[in-house]
Amino acid sequence: MSQGVGVWKKILKERDLIFQNSNLEVHYGKSVYFWWDLWCGPSRLKDRFPSIYKISRKKYGAIAYVVSSVDNRVIGMAPMLLESDDVFNCSLANDNVFSANAIRNSLPTVDVLRRRGTTIVNRCWFCLKDEETVPHLFLNWISLCYGRGDMAIIEVKGYGTDCLLQYGGYYGLKEMAGCLMMKIMRWNNPKCNNGGRLPPGSMGFPLIGESIQFFIPTKSLDMPGFIKKRIARYGTLFRTSLAGRPIVVSSDPEFNYFIFQQEGKLVQLWYMDSFSSVVGNVFDVTATNYVHKYIKNVVSNHFGTESLKDQLLPKLEAMANQGLQSWSTQSSVELKESVASMIFDLSSKLLFSYDGSKNPNHNMSKMLNNFVQCVMAFPLNIPGTAFHRCLKDQKMAIKILKDILHERLNAPEKRYGDFLDQIVVDMKKEEFLTEEFVVFLMFGILLASFEAISSAITVGMTLLTDHPLVVKELMEEHEAILKSRNDGESQLTWKEYKSMTFTSHVINETLRMSSVAPGILRKVIKDIHVKGYVIPEGWTIMVVPSALQMNSEKFKDPLIFNPWRWNDIGSNTSVLKSFIPFGGGSRNCAGAEFSRVSMAIFLHVLVTKYR
Repeated sequence: MSQGVGVWKKILKERDLIFQNSNLEVHYGKSVYFWWDLWCGPSRLKDRFPSIYKISRKKYGAIAYVVSSVDNRVIGMAPMLLESDDVFNCSLANDNVFSANAIRNSLPTVDVLRRRGTTIVNRCWFCLKDEETVPHLFLNWISLCYGRGDMAIIEVKGYGTDCLLQYGGYYGLKEMAGCLMMKIMRWNNPKCNNGGRLPPGSMGFPLIGESIQFFIPTKSLDMPGFIKKRIARYGTLFRTSLAGRPIVVSSDPEFNYFIFQQEGKLVQLWYMDSFSSVVGNVFDVTATNYVHKYIKNVVSNHFGTESLKDQLLPKLEAMANQGLQSWSTQSSVELKESVASMIFDLSSKLLFSYDGSKNPNHNMSKMLNNFVQCVMAFPLNIPGTAFHRCLKDQKMAIKILKDILHERLNAPEKRYGDFLDQIVVDMKKEEFLTEEFVVFLMFGILLASFEAISSAITVGMTLLTDHPLVVKELMEEHEAILKSRNDGESQLTWKEYKSMTFTSHVINETLRMSSVAPGILRKVIKDIHVKGYVIPEGWTIMVVPSALQMNSEKFKDPLIFNPWRWNDIGSNTSVLKSFIPFGGGSRNCAGAEFSRVSMAIFLHVLVTKYR
């Protein structure tokens, strides 16, 4: 046998008969290359490739290389995969490794391989068979031969006859098509560990999955059509694939509540590639609990309840007054953009005392607005795509933030009384607070406050326009607050904010109907068993807030704006598990109260001063 020693076992079927009646050779150089797939785990080569491994040992063939199909490099742990008396010879150069060349699509012909004296053992890149038929062994290389006229020749001796198999370009193309079909079948029918059963669903096309359908925008307040159709077909748990990642989508309130409580045990924080690539490593899923607690604490210190009571209420009221006053002088207003600009002005001042006049040529608010519209686009970074435009806006915003940070670091004695002041001080004692980390931290917090609050206020104002009875009751509640004051011109107090019962219901109903995040992601770090299904380690779980908050079993007539429903909900735990506008578990939003207070004060100014 001159090439592919042992790989014909699936053709001739009778392995033992082959060993008894065949004249087997490990070719001229007596070197065997094993193409190892790291995803298979650290089982020994003799277990993964029993036939060829047995032949190579009988004929004293040196195992010249164990090659990784993942990164094209020789595996450092190769000796661990061998038996103690096996030969491991690494003297050959990397450019002699067929599998590395195969991945790079610059493949040697059979004649070249013969002159090198090699035997190649690999797994099919398409169908992932462990020990392959002869056609599979040369699949990648034969497909390259198409149109070039090269011929793959495998000589099989034994079993009473000699056989010369020739595979030219056209036959190779046919083989490749067969393997591609097998790959598609494997993609659509993934296997589960230990024979478990995956949730029902479809994985779509290889690599792109069902991403195109998922990323189609919707203007409806109802849950996205992609989610709604699949819930109707498969139930509250179904599998899919988005941007090449296997995902289980859940709209089951009890399971979602369970998942949020398993942070660091069964699941960990995760973001889609399109989001991770633009917010940097601040939200890295490998971040330690200490880093996560630091971020949550520092955000709470500046935007939490105590800060709201002592400092932020008058600033939020001034923001609402200035914004509404400015709009009242205009003939028309682009609501979402105007609200976003208003929120940006305050958030950027609280975070890093931003002065837009220093960057007159760069409207950072508009950059963020464009960025938000594209961040959930398919992560295809080529000119003309939404994601490419998103990255351009992100890079410009990051540059502005870097300049601000460098200005602070160059003059640390100058104090501004903002969020960045504390971060600059902490950079001297916290090693993880690098310049890059701080820049992306500010970007992430600014983005979160900017989008969440502006979207909720925009949806709220739109809904109020169509519901005069809601506006009437809001006006009555806030006029009662004004009448109870000794000084009619005094500013809003924390006690007055806490007395806004109906306003709180309006905010809850607005948040229920204006879910910003299409999904909250958690990566599975241990197999999860649920309702007879298994969600394998390495998969991702997507909790869809809109699927929960638009569930007619929990919220009667979910598409109707009805703040009065919250009178009956109260502390109903079953219903509240389906209301997750700020996430859940230990990773819930640290700025939740800031968002609620911002909305309440805006409504207070709106209904008491404008009609």
